[in-house]
Amino acid sequence: TMIDSEVVCWGRIVEKVLTDVLLKPIKEELLPTEDSVNLTKRQKDFEQTLIKDFKNNDRFPNIGWWARTLEFVRHQERYEADYVKTLRRHLQRGEFSLFWEKGEADVLVLIKALWNARNNAAHAGKVDEFKAQKARQLISLNRNPGILFQALGLYSLTKQGPQKA
Repeated sequence: TMIDSEVVCWGRIVEKVLTDVLLKPIKEELLPTEDSVNLTKRQKDFEQTLIKDFKNNDRFPNIGWWARTLEFVRHQERYEADYVKTLRRHLQRGEFSLFWEKGEADVLVLIKALWNARNNAAHAGKVDEFKAQKARQLISLNRNPGILFQALGLYSLTKQGPQKA
């Protein structure tokens, strides 16, 4: 259906935007964790995916990788992969302040909704309409650039409409 195709497309857009804004500027800082003995298997796997796919081959991570990695970034743990620490430092800069917002505009919640909706569209052929509508807010909100673009400091909303940051 049309909504299935849209959701898959939104996933690719979000993957590309997150990669361009969050990973490309810190690409050279993304190195394997030297002392990885205390990392969880999931963090080790995600770090290997990042190094193999993105750093070495310029393939951007998928929406599921982003959802889980941003969860790692938001919830600091005792032992973390170096890429998580690097990404957190990058996101703590001023232009990304909206990324940390909770509630209706919670970017991480919306990315997870998109991940779920995209998986259902791509693998089951049936999109959860509620999650799809929620995820749409990442891309477009009231005919303006969506929450993702605002949270990443690419656009801000003013009385005159959206303004490129």
